[in-house]
Amino acid sequence: LALNSCGEPKRDNGITSQPSQGGTNSSDIYQPDGSRKVIYKLDYTIESKDNSEIIKDVKNQIFTLNGYISESSESSSSYAYYVYKLPTPSLNTFISYVDEKYSKEITSKQVTSNDVTSTYDKTSAQIKTLEASLAAYQNLLKDEKLTYGDIIQINDKISSINSELTYLYNQLDDISGKTEYTEITFRYYTDSNKSNSEFDEYIDFIKKSGTTIGYYILYTLPF
Repeated sequence: LALNSCGEPKRDNGITSQPSQGGTNSSDIYQPDGSRKVIYKLDYTIESKDNSEIIKDVKNQIFTLNGYISESSESSSSYAYYVYKLPTPSLNTFISYVDEKYSKEITSKQVTSNDVTSTYDKTSAQIKTLEASLAAYQNLLKDEKLTYGDIIQINDKISSINSELTYLYNQLDDISGKTEYTEITFRYYTDSNKSNSEFDEYIDFIKKSGTTIGYYILYTLPF
């Protein structure tokens, strides 16, 4: 009875996190700042006896926060893989929800952040320079004194600038997309031996304690 009343010490659930820049805590990762461009990524590993309800609940929470499923795979009944895209301003709300509700099922967690403000600003500056050059060459084409050879050369320059601009526009859109939506990865593992409730854990502890006491009695009996 004394052993049972003590119970097991609280186990570490193995959560590890890498906070975003500025030393924020796990429930307050996203820091609104219109002048910065930051890409966040969030990875969870979940273990439980039955992941079907957890998968459904996490999915509903993503949809509630205007997110969507980017990729998913369920190779077997014991493993599932989901990648979600969530509006970055809703990141703190989502993390708080998952960390509080599934603290016992989370075996690992990692948050990473990458400030790409300098890359974004550099790309924007390149675009402005090229757009100014493009406008200048287009104005040159209005000169009626241009020879056929001059027109060909100017059009080649315009084509080259347009190609560079297309690449830079795509690069800028990619950065914007990654900063506006956070990529969240969930890996679900099924562990048939894992207890899903405190009552199950207590019953399991009682069984283990009884077995230990039984072995002790047997080993201390006369031969």
